[in-house]
Amino acid sequence: WRTKFRQAMNRADNDAGTRAIDSLINYE
Repeated sequence: WRTKFRQAMNRADNDAGTRAIDSLINYE
């Protein structure tokens, strides 16, 4: 699922998207 998540991160290339992704990465 990391590959899919990475694609979403590239799509949401903004502060909000980066913050949500950072939270999920920290959660793991």
